[in-house]
Amino acid sequence: MEELGFQNSILRKWSEFPRYIQQIILAGLSVFVVGWIIWMVWFSPPYRFPRDTIITVRSGATVADVAVQLDEKRALRAPRMFRLWSRVFHKSQVKAGDYVFQNRLGVIRLSRKLAKGDYGNSRVRVALFEGLTVKQMAETMEKQLLDFNADAFIRLAENNEGYLFPDTYLMFPSTTPERAYEILRENFELQTAKIQQQIASSTTAGLSFDDVVILASIIQREAYNKFSEQRTIAGIMLRRMKIGMPLQVDATFVYERGLTSAQLKTSDLRKDSPYNTYTNKGLPPTPISNPGMRAMLSVLDPIKTNYLFYLHDSSGQVHYAVNHDGHVQNKRLYLR
Repeated sequence: MEELGFQNSILRKWSEFPRYIQQIILAGLSVFVVGWIIWMVWFSPPYRFPRDTIITVRSGATVADVAVQLDEKRALRAPRMFRLWSRVFHKSQVKAGDYVFQNRLGVIRLSRKLAKGDYGNSRVRVALFEGLTVKQMAETMEKQLLDFNADAFIRLAENNEGYLFPDTYLMFPSTTPERAYEILRENFELQTAKIQQQIASSTTAGLSFDDVVILASIIQREAYNKFSEQRTIAGIMLRRMKIGMPLQVDATFVYERGLTSAQLKTSDLRKDSPYNTYTNKGLPPTPISNPGMRAMLSVLDPIKTNYLFYLHDSSGQVHYAVNHDGHVQNKRLYLR
């Protein structure tokens, strides 16, 4: 009875309003209800919106393509409204890439996100260290990127050993071998453009740009990452070349045959190969790794010494010698 009395009270108060006020209130309620229905049917995010997932928009995809893709991923209630809104407010623009959707998004925010290329935290940090080979770079990216084909990357890049710049890259998870190759080559061109003048005016006159890259690739593997050590060993390498002495480095065997210094035998050092720096004077025909900027700068600004020999002990410490007798003595002392 109390509920019925309350309803009657509401009706009496409603009847006390002037008719035009009643019409305004009803019109407002109608607009609200219609607007709410339109929002829920066409604009609101689906209940099962794919949060915390990555959706890849391929290069060249149209708004219609993306609408179909988002609909299949249950990220849209009304694909037609998405297309219309994108056409009217964003000139049908969508930027390719990998998008992470951490929150449920309606049509308005979704179309804006795709038009601006607001990817979210979808890119992967890929660290490609100095001295890696093409094969090692491919293996690193295959572990960190989605469906990355290491063999395809190797086929693309194997003739550009040394010319892929080692760096930390932010890549989309869907980055293809073709795009990864372009990124590394473009960065190499960008970084080495800074040292072109330095190469022309370097004290190591007579070395071409390719020579610098090849020698830097050897130093990168022989001298690790300490810049002063790289510059000293660069000086030794250049001194050997100047006096017509073979470079005599083991790193070229590691590259060509996959052998470590410990695995090398005397017979290996006598085998004929353009990468045998014991029997051949000068540089090998190609780089043996992808050197970083410091290794290249060490070639351009070497430390000049009287040393002709060096070796690393088991802890990585380098020991230098002026002549072969001193080198033999260092072997006895530090390579036990």
